[in-house]
Amino acid sequence: MAEQGDRSQDIHSQPQDVGKFDAARHMAEQRIDEAIDQYVKKIPGAEKFAAQAKKASSGILENIEKQAEGRFSGIKNSAGGLIGGIFGRNKSKEPPAQ
Repeated sequence: MAEQGDRSQDIHSQPQDVGKFDAARHMAEQRIDEAIDQYVKKIPGAEKFAAQAKKASSGILENIEKQAEGRFSGIKNSAGGLIGGIFGRNKSKEPPAQ
């Protein structure tokens, strides 16, 4: 059984950094929910819209998180190809031009 700290797993599996996006989204969601709650207390009748506002903001944050994950994966794959090319993994089989 592999230890959790073992980094010998496939580096092309879902990056560990993606979890950071999820944590950031949850922190932002909590702060936005708190801000909504503060405004609800100040505006008469606003409490009936609080759940809808929280749901909308959660959906927006989830969309941002997915976009960030997609961009991170694209950057990671591009960097992997570039590094592989530099170190010979993706070198062409053609002989060098003379």
